[in-house]
Amino acid sequence: MSRDPRPLPQPAEAEPSLAALLRERALACSPRLLAGQAVAGVVLNGMLAAVQPDRWGIALLGALTVSLHGLWGLAVQRTGTDACNADDEGEDVGGAAATRSLGWWRVRRVAAVTGSLSALALLWSGTVVLLGRWIS
Repeated sequence: MSRDPRPLPQPAEAEPSLAALLRERALACSPRLLAGQAVAGVVLNGMLAAVQPDRWGIALLGALTVSLHGLWGLAVQRTGTDACNADDEGEDVGGAAATRSLGWWRVRRVAAVTGSLSALALLWSGTVVLLGRWIS
C-alpha cells in the first residue's frame, strides 16, 4: 500500500468564545465607561419601572443586561491581578487586599450569572413577541 502524498486537512482555528470576547472588551474599556454602563442601566431600569410602557419587561431586561455587563467588567478589571492566584503561589497578600479581591470575585460571579440569565430571558422574550406577531 502506498501512502497518499496529499497533506491531511488541518482543523480550522477555534474562534474565540463569547465569554472571551466580552472579557477582552471589558479589559479594553476604561473603568469610567464601565461604571457609566452600570449607572445607565440602573437609571434606565428605574425609569422603565416607573413609567411601565408597553412590553417594558423586555426593555428592562436589556437595561439590566447592559448594567450587569458594566459591573462585571469593573470586577474583571479589579481581579485582573487577583490575590487568589498570588496566595496559591505562596506570595503573602494582606488580609484587606485578599478580602477586597474575594469581594470582587463574588461580584464578578453574581454579575456573570445574573447577566447571562437576563440576556437569555431577553432573547426568549423577543422570540415570544416575534412569534406572537407572526402567528396572529
